[in-house]
Amino acid sequence: MATMGLLEELYQVTLHTTYQGQDMTNVFYYLSGGASTAASCGEAFETDVLPYLRAMADETINFVTLGVKRIVPLGDEAELALNVPGLDSAGETLGPFVTNAFLLQRSEPVTRNGSKRLFTVPEVRQTNGVITSSAFIALISDAATAMAAQLADPGFLLNTFLPVIVKRLGDAAIGYRLPETRAETIFSAVADVVAQVLVTSQVSRKFGS
Repeated sequence: MATMGLLEELYQVTLHTTYQGQDMTNVFYYLSGGASTAASCGEAFETDVLPYLRAMADETINFVTLGVKRIVPLGDEAELALNVPGLDSAGETLGPFVTNAFLLQRSEPVTRNGSKRLFTVPEVRQTNGVITSSAFIALISDAATAMAAQLADPGFLLNTFLPVIVKRLGDAAIGYRLPETRAETIFSAVADVVAQVLVTSQVSRKFGS
């Protein structure tokens, strides 16, 4: 079972974007191999992951902020202002509820596989709900590779941030919650991220956050 070591830290990275007047949120989790900071985790994500997410995102999508919080042990927080657009200029999109799906494959059976639903799909990039543009498939594949990669810590040269899937814990009051201590944290490293060629409806995207 994958549990946290005495020096490891768990960070939550929250990407806030807007599209057609809607606020959209996507959340990522990273395990630091040693003591680090929320600002360093955010800078690593901005440098190593964000460029690939912007490349696949339509130019009408605005990347607003990157919020980072150390959730185990609870403490350090940082927010990075982005205010940059997506870079894909393929034309009219299918709207905010049609999105690109990614499968996060677990490395251990202590969690379920994860998933991400990102942005929207340009109409010309797909045919009958299947992404057919080889150029766009290359963009989402590059984004998948970036999401699966360990990130170099810019503040601590020997440290890295490992993408993980975190198991939520049952809670009588609220149903499920994230862990709060190292002892109760159960996670699986992300073994791979696979971009899906079937477009999907975004039924779980967080609006108005």
